[in-house]
Amino acid sequence: MSEQRTSPIQPPGEHARAADAGSRQPAALAPPLIPVLVPLLVLACHWRVVHGYAVHVRHVSTQRWELVALALAGALTLALRRPALRVPRRFLPATLVTLVQVALFPWTPPELRGVLLATTLTLVVAPLWLGRRYSAGLHGILLLAQPFVPLFQFQLGYPLRATCAQLAAGLLRLGQLDVTARGTALEWSGASVFVDAPCSGIRMLWSGLLLTFALAMVLDLGARRTALLGTLGFGGILLANGLRAAALFYLEAGIVEAPTWAHEAVGLVAFALVGLGLVWGTRGWTSPPSEPKRGETPCAT
Repeated sequence: MSEQRTSPIQPPGEHARAADAGSRQPAALAPPLIPVLVPLLVLACHWRVVHGYAVHVRHVSTQRWELVALALAGALTLALRRPALRVPRRFLPATLVTLVQVALFPWTPPELRGVLLATTLTLVVAPLWLGRRYSAGLHGILLLAQPFVPLFQFQLGYPLRATCAQLAAGLLRLGQLDVTARGTALEWSGASVFVDAPCSGIRMLWSGLLLTFALAMVLDLGARRTALLGTLGFGGILLANGLRAAALFYLEAGIVEAPTWAHEAVGLVAFALVGLGLVWGTRGWTSPPSEPKRGETPCAT
């Protein structure tokens, strides 16, 4: 007589749930070096862009502000690292951007090539290091790392100086001074005080946007809230630059006597007010990292 083995009776649907649970288990974890090797591979594929960028920073850039932005992006990425999203399709947008850059490389200027490389790096680093499909804060910092400041000074210098003069004149009229803005000059009692190129606020605008995007990374904001924060930061910087020009008018017009270091101190105070306003205004602006959809599993790296 043969012995028959019986298995315990399982409720209906138990086999289906067990099979579904087994299918959700990660098949294999990505190697620990993947988050490092993939961005390096992207840089290697864009070696001509990287070489041109390095030559520009070394021989053309004067204050190396681009390296400050790159260092900040790297430091924040390491400090805010989260488990990576293990989905091969996650790199499809980065691949498409790379193919577009390769196809249009002979006809694109160096500035556009740098923008496309910054976009590709963002689409690769965000899933691997930040646990997000896309990080608007990281993208903004990498865009600020491009050598655009000389171009901005040439294209936007005069409009920003004229806007600064108009804001300063309005603020001075609130202080009972009959000041008129004509172009980049502030006229009062037959004298003219000009808003020169260093007072255009290009550096303050760049620094303020860098602070804005860094704050967006720390708070893990999405694209919409990052855009809103950038708009508020841009407006706040313009207002702070007008306030700085109004304060410096008292010094340049001889209304108030102050030491020479007061010019830099006024600029630092104005920038500090903008920074504190952004930090205070974003209290509670937290956004949870993007959750993987069904069939997507985070992988330990």
